[in-house]
Amino acid sequence: MYILNPSVDFAFKKIFGTEENKDLLISFINAVLSEEDQAVEISLLNPYSLLDVRGSKGFIFDIRAKDVKNRYFKIEIQFRDEGDYDECALQEWAKLYGDRTDDSKDCFISRKTIAIHIHYFLCILNNKNYANKFSLAGKSSTQPYVQDLVIYTIELDKFVGKASGDINLILPRIKNSLDRWVAFLTNGPHLDRNNLPKELIDDLYIKKALDVLNTLHLNKEEDEIYENHLKWLRIVTSAIKKAKARGWEEGLAEAKREGKAKEMARNLLKLGIASTAISEACGLSEEEIRSL
Repeated sequence: MYILNPSVDFAFKKIFGTEENKDLLISFINAVLSEEDQAVEISLLNPYSLLDVRGSKGFIFDIRAKDVKNRYFKIEIQFRDEGDYDECALQEWAKLYGDRTDDSKDCFISRKTIAIHIHYFLCILNNKNYANKFSLAGKSSTQPYVQDLVIYTIELDKFVGKASGDINLILPRIKNSLDRWVAFLTNGPHLDRNNLPKELIDDLYIKKALDVLNTLHLNKEEDEIYENHLKWLRIVTSAIKKAKARGWEEGLAEAKREGKAKEMARNLLKLGIASTAISEACGLSEEEIRSL
């Protein structure tokens, strides 16, 4: 039995998106929020369900929740650095903000909607902080113009840097609860719950998360979904590295020669992505994609 990677979106949803682990989700959310803005109790709006996974090829493994202050949360992991990411982030935030199906009050009642995006790529350039908060504010003032819009970004690569895969090099960077959660997300399978470093040993939520991670069981369907996501992530990561090193066109040509573009296309098809989008992402013609 292998240990899942908690930063793969499917595994993240299975760990944090269940009723029995809501305390872990609250701890993670509060690690992102400021001290005066903490969540006390939440209800899951889309708890993990294999029926949802089975019923939709294009299922997004995000987590949506609501707390007792009538604030709405959307937590998701972003794998790809898409050109229109900023616009997509706002659209996804707006969808949750505008969805009033579960409200019994006036549809125009204000509710704060907080998006937390965990990134596998660098999205905030010229900023060394791996965690950032964004809202609508005036150009000459930091005072928010609209209190309802808040988007947090967490860039895993900025926290890990060249220390990827070596928890001992990451430990000196751990100063607060969010650092501990990012250490768990990036190094969970390599942490021993019974022999934790001093930077993590007193965090009961991290200990529980490791217990969940080490005892997490996948059935055959879940295992296939997880493996497809993991394989896709590896292919995308490899393609990005090649593109940076050799330029997009040359890196894509080599990926295509090695058959990796087709492998990537197959996995995207399984996730229900449109063939036109796959064609653009993989450099294959729509005819080649249909033949897969």
